[in-house]
Amino acid sequence: MNGRLEPQRIARQILAGDDIRLRALYRKSATRATLALTRCWLWIATALLLCSLRPSFTTWVIAFFVIGTQQYALSILSHEGKHRNLFTSPRVNDLAALWLTSAPLGTDFPGERRVHLDHHSRLGDDDDPDRDLYRAEDKSEVAGLLSYLSGLTTLPGVRRRVTETERRPLASRFAGLIRQRWPAIPAQLLIIVLFALALDWWLYFVLWVAPLFFMMLIPQRIRQFCEHAQPVVPDVDGDARRLVTYRPGVIERIFLAPFNMGYHAEHHLWPAVPWYRLPQLAEILPPNDFIEKRGGYLRFLMDYSRRLPLGRLAGASS
Repeated sequence: MNGRLEPQRIARQILAGDDIRLRALYRKSATRATLALTRCWLWIATALLLCSLRPSFTTWVIAFFVIGTQQYALSILSHEGKHRNLFTSPRVNDLAALWLTSAPLGTDFPGERRVHLDHHSRLGDDDDPDRDLYRAEDKSEVAGLLSYLSGLTTLPGVRRRVTETERRPLASRFAGLIRQRWPAIPAQLLIIVLFALALDWWLYFVLWVAPLFFMMLIPQRIRQFCEHAQPVVPDVDGDARRLVTYRPGVIERIFLAPFNMGYHAEHHLWPAVPWYRLPQLAEILPPNDFIEKRGGYLRFLMDYSRRLPLGRLAGASS
């Protein structure tokens, strides 16, 4: 079955909108959000304190992984902020998401929120801004898949924006970048100063910038691909099966899906349900044919890899 997914319509088919159990799950807890944000920053502070008290290669390695996992966890909380699932007050939610999650990670919170909400409304469509993340056609060979998962390639959407801005003067491009990401500037300066005071300034690049790439960007790309990918080409053949949910183990929950990110189909169908209530939501859902349940992310990647090259299989079966 091909065609538009229409998550809102599917959600109503699975569970009535006036279901009293569902309405209770929309409640937001400022305490839960505050504790989650505090926990991430406490882990980061503890890792830096360890390096300050016991500076050595071993403590740097430990700090690298601790800081990286918490940066990634903060990016997931930023995602919750895009849906205003952190705090009931939109202003408090946006300020917390901007200054406590997005700016320290160097990301553009307002811009990313627009793109992400667009993704929710257009999942499975050709104009889904995130379609390149789960597209199989450019990942139908081993080289294409590894190139994407490595994080070294840029998204086609980013390439288009870069191509468009290349025609503008350098000063205009720089001003546009500043307008988009200006909160990141004071945030990064503060972090550099803290590194310089507690450790050495150059460790900012080792223990903050490097984890952003290896511990946040790459795991994020793995997760984003797995969330909606189907091992079929052409991609349109998988568009009716983009609602996928995962039940990962402890290790994958730490490195790939903190804060219940594995409940991704449930999130797409009921995006206003905060992360800490998604397991309860999954429990009340009746059996249905809309949601595909998978185990772990790496298991799916291995299964997907075993099917490569997809083009040859598709051609053989046609």
